[in-house]
Amino acid sequence: MTNLQKWMSVYGNNLPRPLSGKADKQWTEYSITVRLPEIGRRVVLENSFPPEIENRINDLIKEIPYGPIRPIHRDDCGDWEEWNSLIEPYIGQNWLEVPWLFVEFYFYRRILEAIDYFNNGKYFQVDPFRFQKTESFRASRQSINDLLKWLNEQKQEKETNKAIFGKLLLYILEGNRVDLSLWPVKEGVTRQQSARTAQNDYLMVDDVRQALDWFFARKISRLDILIDNAGFELLGDLCMVQFLLEQGVINQAVLHVKPCPIFVSDVIEADVYQSIQLLSEQGGKYEGLARFGGQLGRYMSEMKIRIECDPFWAYPLPFWKMPSHLYNDLGSSDFIISKGDANYRRLLGDRRWDYQDPFPKVISYFPSALLAIRIIKSEIGVGYEKGGYTKMVKTDPQWMRDGKWGTFQFWNGEWGESGLPGTA
Repeated sequence: MTNLQKWMSVYGNNLPRPLSGKADKQWTEYSITVRLPEIGRRVVLENSFPPEIENRINDLIKEIPYGPIRPIHRDDCGDWEEWNSLIEPYIGQNWLEVPWLFVEFYFYRRILEAIDYFNNGKYFQVDPFRFQKTESFRASRQSINDLLKWLNEQKQEKETNKAIFGKLLLYILEGNRVDLSLWPVKEGVTRQQSARTAQNDYLMVDDVRQALDWFFARKISRLDILIDNAGFELLGDLCMVQFLLEQGVINQAVLHVKPCPIFVSDVIEADVYQSIQLLSEQGGKYEGLARFGGQLGRYMSEMKIRIECDPFWAYPLPFWKMPSHLYNDLGSSDFIISKGDANYRRLLGDRRWDYQDPFPKVISYFPSALLAIRIIKSEIGVGYEKGGYTKMVKTDPQWMRDGKWGTFQFWNGEWGESGLPGTA
């Protein structure tokens, strides 16, 4: 039996309820009623769309939160048929009544519909979030330059690969704080700079040592990363991948990205290529970035870095519903890193598991060893120590909005002899 089959036989018929704006009055309701319209308005302001497209976006904003969910219109080459099969159970309900996971993905799919992203014409495959992504790259150059210098210093000091990788994991958690759907690029960079002094103080769960011990106890040929945000975070991810390949720790890195623009800053394939191109074009005090970009380009041509953008990553579905071809492909990986809050929510099905439920119990359907790296930006979570959630809420009333709190959670990908998921 696969991990998924084992998990479904034990837990599949006893799932907690999903989050929704109607039932969850804190961050979820706020996100639907305030954040989504704000994002829609930013799309209008940051692009030069013609009046008919701006009107469609403004009409979409007016639908939130009490307008009825409707089907996606037919287009030239999009996934409207697949989407409408997912929409069908929710037709006629309003945005607060349906699951939040569905609402967020549906909102971004409606944005793409409004700008004719999937229709042949002037705005075919035009990224409506390109402005924020490009600005984030520019604002991140000095930080990434400093990171590359630090990596060289660590190697010269003969620091072990294991120790450097552990420090890089902390750095890429910091990168996950820069989420353009929550904070526009200028505010995000401020958070990026101020977060460095507080990393360890705000870790709700820290399985890094456990994950590193497992990782370096065996040969990791293929590393998969479920990529999250463009800009600073993507560049940090690429620094980590470049280090692991250069040192021979891994043979290949597979980057799983979104097939179309979503969640403002989520990476699509074009973002990876554009980032490498922009790195290669740097000069002057950023000459080191140009060398870094050139090396990444070579790794890409040698297939040591591979990009995958399965359509599943853009659908409002829990990870236990991924198609068999994707599940089997991930099963070929030796180690998987899941990045960000949205991926974490999908790992949990965006459902109200008990905060003290063990992380391996909830995600043990996954096909390979997994390290989930997350800045907490929603109500759900598992694997917290008793009283940990209460402490976080009491000491920081803005915990879902300030991007301070993070988790590293690891599962070794194996079920024990007891018939339950292993933890080490």
